[in-house]
Amino acid sequence: MKKTNFFAGFCFVFAFLLISVITMAQGDLKLNDAEIASAAVVANQSDIDFATIAKQRSKNAGVLKFAETMANDHKAVIDQAVAL
Repeated sequence: MKKTNFFAGFCFVFAFLLISVITMAQGDLKLNDAEIASAAVVANQSDIDFATIAKQRSKNAGVLKFAETMANDHKAVIDQAVAL
């Protein structure tokens, strides 16, 4: 059940982001740097959250290593976005 909820949540977030990107690409939307940085922070924070869940639930060394790498990489992107 937990895997189903996690997968459903992941699919929802992915679909929402995909629809958002498609909608923004079609419109004449002008975002400033702060808005773009904010979107980058939100998108990367969800990946950090998924990595945290993986680290809490998995005992597989490969999964744990990948989750740690994923969290570190996305934290670095957030730091770059905040620096803007």
